[in-house]
Amino acid sequence: MWNKKIIFLLACFGCVINICFAAPKEKPKAEWDSIAFHGAYLGVDLVSAGQMALGQNGKINLQVDVNLYNRLNPCLELGYASFDISKQNETRSFGQGFYTKVGLNLPISKYGPHAENQFFAGLRYAYSRFNYQLENVQFNASYWEDAYCVDLHNQRAGGHWLEIDVGMRTNVWGPISLGWTLTLKRRLAVNNASASAPAFIPAYGPNRESNQAFSFSLYYLLPFKR
Repeated sequence: MWNKKIIFLLACFGCVINICFAAPKEKPKAEWDSIAFHGAYLGVDLVSAGQMALGQNGKINLQVDVNLYNRLNPCLELGYASFDISKQNETRSFGQGFYTKVGLNLPISKYGPHAENQFFAGLRYAYSRFNYQLENVQFNASYWEDAYCVDLHNQRAGGHWLEIDVGMRTNVWGPISLGWTLTLKRRLAVNNASASAPAFIPAYGPNRESNQAFSFSLYYLLPFKR
């Protein structure tokens, strides 16, 4: 038994030595494509649109990204989002607003003359400006007053956050592509309303330090000359 262990350890040691002292192969440096513009895509998140159609917290968005040199994909997303949540104390918060995201995707792995199929990572800055209302906000009893409830209307707030994305896009037919994206969101700042703080930020999620999201999108390659 010990002989087998010794042989195994020696084999592992030999592999490590071989890797460490093997002559490194020079990889050719990747050159930038001489063509700047490789196409522009228009996309829609199907998951969020479906959630909104079912009456859940969701959004309707329109995203555009441009393929430059097959290496850089600057992107812009505009959308409208709504929410309606209730807490255990029966306080209801609901509202809606518009949001904007701007950022850059970097293809990590790609296939096709115009990187039609790619695995990418990206970074985005996002901002949302929205209105909301609170119903049945409960205030605890004090020495001078009994417990009571109020409604707060026409509350206006805003939120800023960053997003780190990892995703994939695959061409399925002609100008049509499908793709998924995993997103990690990090809150930067919240501009609270005059009389309250929002419990939910459209397109960001619950008002906490970080959130995660998953999207599945349909893309259309715009008919621009490449």
